[in-house]
Amino acid sequence: MSSTYASPPVPTALATVISFLSLDCLCVVARFYSRIRPRQSLGADDWLLIPSLFCVGGLAAIFLYGVEAEYLAHSFLPPPNERTDYETYDLEAAMAARADRLSSARRLYFSTLVLHVPTNGLIKLSLLSLYRRVFVYIRVWKDLRNLFFIVIIVLVALWMTIFIVLSGVTIAVDGQRYLHEGACVSGECPLAANLAYAYAISTIVTDLVILAIPLPFVWRLQLSTHKRIAVCGIFLLGSVASVASVIRYLVSYVMKPREYDEELWVTASTYWLLLEVEIGLLAACLPTLRGLRKSEKVSSLLTRLRISRSRKKKYPSPYRWDTPESSV
Repeated sequence: MSSTYASPPVPTALATVISFLSLDCLCVVARFYSRIRPRQSLGADDWLLIPSLFCVGGLAAIFLYGVEAEYLAHSFLPPPNERTDYETYDLEAAMAARADRLSSARRLYFSTLVLHVPTNGLIKLSLLSLYRRVFVYIRVWKDLRNLFFIVIIVLVALWMTIFIVLSGVTIAVDGQRYLHEGACVSGECPLAANLAYAYAISTIVTDLVILAIPLPFVWRLQLSTHKRIAVCGIFLLGSVASVASVIRYLVSYVMKPREYDEELWVTASTYWLLLEVEIGLLAACLPTLRGLRKSEKVSSLLTRLRISRSRKKKYPSPYRWDTPESSV
């Protein structure tokens, strides 16, 4: 794969994809273990990781199959060289074979893009559910903090649902043209092109919003500055997934020159789509896995804060964003 498209060589790509998939499996198992071992109840943030992991595995299977079948990460039409016998070289047959293989590559990319939407949405919903579990102390409708997280979760669920529906509409309208003619790549399928562009931009925006949500809540806790920074750093681990989202956007829409190799572009876009959700799933598990290495994890720290607050104020007002702070 060419470095022009921000894609590593095939061995590096395979090693990266398989390594992150293995880490995802281990982290999800460790996440459930970290809940079950201290007999903590499993919440929506935990259960959402299971379908997320299956979806990530499906995306990885698509990429690995494409590389193994040489639909991805391979040039379909090597140019003639000095050893080529031009009298026997059948350019028309070579072009026909390239068209068939390119159609398969487009199908893999399109499948990845469609499956990426629910995968990405489920990971975001899991992370938001974790935020609500940690930061919401009074789970009633009148509590503004609880209402805030419910609204954010509903909005992300709607965002995911809308793009799933629009993906189905795009398949019905432009699917065959793209698979067999590549019209969408050349800009002749405005619905598919605009949808993919809107999805890439909205993914970056939602990533940044979700990353910023826990920071003000953590900063209001009565902790020392270095502890606040440490806790914020744990929640900001997902910024790595945001970097992958930005790279995918740059590769797909900014770095693409007018004259480009579609095979390598499809490979690079598929690779970064997969890497984005693999890293995102890993980042969604890490905040709760800190407790496997250290005795004091974020959730237990905030739980103690919540208990001490409730003792200090027996009947907290549900209309306040914050209850009185207490030191640890």
